[in-house]
Order: sequence, then structure tokens, then C-alpha cells
Amino acid sequence: MTRTVIAGGEVVTAGSRFVADLMIADGKIVQIGGDMPSADGGVRVLDAAGYHVLPGGVDMHVHLSPAFTPAGVGPGGVATEAGSEAGPAAGETVHYWSDDFASGSRAAVAGGITTIGNMTFPHVGEPLAAPAQNNVSRVSPLRLPAAPSIAFRAAPARPNRRP
Repeated sequence: MTRTVIAGGEVVTAGSRFVADLMIADGKIVQIGGDMPSADGGVRVLDAAGYHVLPGGVDMHVHLSPAFTPAGVGPGGVATEAGSEAGPAAGETVHYWSDDFASGSRAAVAGGITTIGNMTFPHVGEPLAAPAQNNVSRVSPLRLPAAPSIAFRAAPARPNRRP
């Protein structure tokens, strides 16, 4: 079990602020305040005196994977003539963003974001779950030293219309 004590920082919660020690075991906060083990006990101790200890942020609207929309829909993009298995289908427009999963995850963690919600876009006529499954295959091989939790949010290319 990996244990870390963050010592003497000002802990900020939703309802209060107070100086305390905080212990993390296997990536989870397991104790705030009280008696803590020392570095002699095989625990990593970080001196946080004079610093704030904040919970991680959540950004549930990020764009880290390409979006596919019907041709002419959306904020510009690259129109395509022929489809491919991994790319846009014929008649779709693909929109690329500034970040991908690797750079966006690094930026999120550097800014204190611990959970991101990536907007996923299905091809026209594709089930809403399909882009999330495709994105899992993009994220799985990444080996980042620190990475946020990732949720996938499906965004249909166009709403269903009732007859």
C-alpha cells in the first residue's frame, strides 16, 4: 500500500477551511486530521505548511476527440469525400480540436482538474455508445505519469426528428 501524508496544509472543503494533516492511501484520501504515521514508518510526507490543500476540479465539457457532423453543420472543419473505418463517412465534416487525450489530460492535471468529461460525437446514423467505445481504445494505450478520470458524453450530430 502506497501512503502519503500531506502535513500542515490549509485543507479547503465545500464547507470549511482548517489546518490539518491529510493521509492518502492507494490514491484515496483515507484520513483528515488526527495522529499520522511518520516518514520513518515508510510513509511519504509532504510539507504543505503555508499552502492550500484543495479537492480536484471536475471539467465535464472538454473536446479531445474528433467530431463528425453532417456536411456543412458545425463550426467549420474539414469536409470529406470518402469515408474510412476510423475517419468520417462520406458527406460528413470532421472537426479537430487543439488538444487530444494526451495533451488535454496533461493540461487538466497541471491545472488541478482530476475528472474530465469528453464530448464524443457519433457518425451520422451511428449509435450513441459507439464513439465512447472508440475513445476508450484511444485512451487505453496512453501511459501518462498522472491522468484524470475520464467520462464520455455522447453528443448526437443532429436531433432525432419525429414524423
